Amino acid sequence: MERDDHGVTARINGEPVRGLAELARHLPVLVINPDSHRLLEGAAQFRRRLVDWGAFQGEERFLPTWQRFRTALKNRNAALRGRERDASVRAWNSTLVESAESLHRFRSDYLRQLEPEVLDLAGRLLPDLPVRLEFRRGWPNQKSLEECLLEGLQQDRRVGHTRFGPHRADLEVSTGQKRAAGRVSRGQQKMLATVLVLAEVRALAASGRRTGILLVDDLPSELDQGNQSRLLDVLLDTPAQLWMTGIEPIRLPSAPAKTWKEYAIEAGIVRQVVY
Repeated sequence: MERDDHGVTARINGEPVRGLAELARHLPVLVINPDSHRLLEGAAQFRRRLVDWGAFQGEERFLPTWQRFRTALKNRNAALRGRERDASVRAWNSTLVESAESLHRFRSDYLRQLEPEVLDLAGRLLPDLPVRLEFRRGWPNQKSLEECLLEGLQQDRRVGHTRFGPHRADLEVSTGQKRAAGRVSRGQQKMLATVLVLAEVRALAASGRRTGILLVDDLPSELDQGNQSRLLDVLLDTPAQLWMTGIEPIRLPSAPAKTWKEYAIEAGIVRQVVY
């Protein structure tokens, strides 16, 4: 990778990268940081992004299908806002429905791989908290998307956008019978969010395609010593390349043969820590 006055240039095996999607597929990167709790208490887009990241990594057809859906959605919404005739709005329904159903299938296939990893990690990191996942596809289960679009056309006109589709999907994370957001402590939220990200790392590695990189910043934030220790054990066993950063030293376990290296930044100088 090179940076100059014109921006960033990336190459893979000497060949220029055609776009960020190609780079992201070759070098998958996931992040755990103090903002990770937004996966639970933030808007649905954060959880959709998590699901779509995994589906994109595992299914080459995901990206072109998503682009086709976004084009159809954009044009249908423009027709709604422009108060065009019903026929002009309905002209986009077929492409929107076909691509939406494919996206839902890709997401569902990925979640079937992800859920066992989530439940296993939750059992290790949150043994007293029953975790359940439920995916809401973005339109009622008892109706097809085509029916929703046709029946809801006039309401879509009133609000000026398409109310049903995969752009309204959500991954609901529950503890027991209630949504985790707002019900568990901030520390538990961080652990749950970490579980979701680590499950993605494990699902990616299990696919046999690549392992990727996991970036962890400020591990002790919101966690007591017991939770830090449990999480650290899981992190050090992750199949991805692991980078951990923080303003305070991380208490790494002692081992006869370390498989990690430690660095410190002092006065702008990076040095390796040697014990």
